[in-house]
Amino acid sequence: MTDRLQFLIGGGALALGGAAATYAGFRQMGSMDAYNDTVAESRAALSQHPEMRDLIRYATLAPSGHNTQLWQFEASPDRIAILPDFSRRTPVVDPDDHHLFVGLGAAAENLSVAATARGRPAEIAFASAGAGSVTFAFGSGKPAESALFDAIADASRPVPTMTGGESALLISDCLPLPQLCLVSI
Repeated sequence: MTDRLQFLIGGGALALGGAAATYAGFRQMGSMDAYNDTVAESRAALSQHPEMRDLIRYATLAPSGHNTQLWQFEASPDRIAILPDFSRRTPVVDPDDHHLFVGLGAAAENLSVAATARGRPAEIAFASAGAGSVTFAFGSGKPAESALFDAIADASRPVPTMTGGESALLISDCLPLPQLCLVSI
């Protein structure tokens, strides 16, 4: 009888402890409003004179396989290097790291477009040594915004759900506004 009572008390204490830990975990998560504020901040417009951190923020709006964001950035006052983050790779679905490097290329393109739009065109170099990296050595020039620059923050927004009767068109069909177009058929 004592063993059963101790078992029930122990089980009840364990369940109560688990419930308390779950509650504490959910409280740590924050609210949906806090999440939405963070997302809005990451997609905020790029200032006319962005700091390196802001240019990197725009680079991270690039798509990546399974949204794993397989990149790391090393910044100094006049250059940014983009390196692969192999700790985030997905070897089951990307055994040759093809998608990993495509994601790095997308981040590099976003960085290049954003920097050029703000008058900081870069000399871009790929170094195959080690794991490989892309380095941007920034210069100066006239700002040159483009439709691609305008699309960076918009392209990372959720795509409207297709409910039937719609057909997705290619981005080229939507020019000059590069976003997904939905048409009824």
